Amino acid sequence: MLLLLFLASCEKEETPINEFRVVVESTADISCGLPVIRFLDKESEVKRLTDFNTLSYNAYSLDNSLNTAGDTLIIQFIKLSDENFRICNRLGISYPGIKIVSARLAD
Repeated sequence: MLLLLFLASCEKEETPINEFRVVVESTADISCGLPVIRFLDKESEVKRLTDFNTLSYNAYSLDNSLNTAGDTLIIQFIKLSDENFRICNRLGISYPGIKIVSARLAD
């Protein structure tokens, strides 16, 4: 009985990886000079994770090699922390930001 309990406690619970499909709308917006991405799927999950009611975001930490307008990417992201936040000017549309953890071109 103890052996079964031990074995059950040793199993790793795998955390599902949340990947999202986005399109690069702009390589540098006028307000922050950051890429602007738009989520193409999982709308309600994106809004829940970011606490914003939008699908377009400034993409902090997006690798320059993937910053091509019109390209579709698969990304993982986290909410932007205060220490990563960039002060932007008030020109143009202001987008909320997210930090890109990983990104690759979509197949």
